[in-house]
Amino acid sequence: MNHPRITVVTHALDRPQHLEQTIRSVIDQGCDNLEYLICDAGDSQSAQILKNYDTGLARRISEPGQNPIQTINKAFASASGDLHCLINSGDQLEQGSLLAAAEAFSAGHRWITGWSQILEPGGNQWPHLPRPHGSKVDWLVYNPLRWQPCFWAAKLTSDLGGFSQDLREAFEYDFWVRMALDAKVIPHVLRRCMGTYRVPADYLNPADDDLYELEVVQVQRKHLHRLSSSEQRIRNRRRRLKQPPVVLSQM
Repeated sequence: MNHPRITVVTHALDRPQHLEQTIRSVIDQGCDNLEYLICDAGDSQSAQILKNYDTGLARRISEPGQNPIQTINKAFASASGDLHCLINSGDQLEQGSLLAAAEAFSAGHRWITGWSQILEPGGNQWPHLPRPHGSKVDWLVYNPLRWQPCFWAAKLTSDLGGFSQDLREAFEYDFWVRMALDAKVIPHVLRRCMGTYRVPADYLNPADDDLYELEVVQVQRKHLHRLSSSEQRIRNRRRRLKQPPVVLSQM
């Protein structure tokens, strides 16, 4: 089978401790039709690591001092892949995820995801399953998906204009909502772990959480006009009740 070309973009994010593990999780999968673009944020330790991988297996894009989202958008704009994926330094793609995504894309799916694994600083691991996303209300109650296990058609990146540069923390949620509501694409969920999110050691920063929540509300308000009056009442009730996620039945 001729597999589609996959472009994976990693932003170094000035966190070099686990950058090499991130890179190896991509290039060690042996994907023949892979384009790997690694954005250098200017950190000297990251730059030293990236020099070892600026070869035929990966291409380094040095954009020190740039808005990270702008750099990511530039990387995808220069990409040659049919299928896109984004993981940050510290995150990992699980073995076999590139092949699984390629086969699903070849079968006609434009947005592919699986479940992700959360890796805590102490080494504890726990799964993060996709939340329900079958209705417009679902998309405007919570963020159903993590980005680590997500792959999507390159045409969607182009058609939707990439990630919003006005957001710093919730830019992937905004992109998912636009894919679901503007492009009207529903994720095809695979029954497998596709990616790992490594919780940073300094994660417990209330300012970061506050900013993410503020941006989530901003995204939701932007799209509330898409809901009917009855749908808005349902959404408001679910948010008040803090309705817990339910495991997807459609996979």
